[in-house]
Amino acid sequence: MHEYVGDIYKRASKAVWDAGPAVKFITHGYANALPSGVGVGNLFGRLNLIGPWLKPSLDANGYGPADGADLVRRVLGEFNIMLAGLAAADPRFVYVDFRPHIGSDSEDWANELHLTNAGIWVAARVLNDAITAAVGP
Repeated sequence: MHEYVGDIYKRASKAVWDAGPAVKFITHGYANALPSGVGVGNLFGRLNLIGPWLKPSLDANGYGPADGADLVRRVLGEFNIMLAGLAAADPRFVYVDFRPHIGSDSEDWANELHLTNAGIWVAARVLNDAITAAVGP
């Protein structure tokens, strides 16, 4: 992840900076999603129209709920570490970590990958604060 995904972010930020060297490249990591088995657009509470994405694969590979949640937390942790490293290497790269603000509580998540409205408001506030700190009001 650090190499493959990191290279994608490096190429994207370089393209931005080639066009405007002083521009801030602002991105965010991902909060600790829960492999709940809930997808988007549940029909009658049973049929997921899109997803779920995490739990079926974890189940198929023998991960129980606790181990699956831990694996997702570790993978997303690596993603966030990679982004933090890119931010540490260049002050124009601004990384926003949602994990201290959005919990691993099912109340924060509408499904396996998407936040509830309350979670979205928290993420928006945190992102707005980071943008304001990076470029001013």
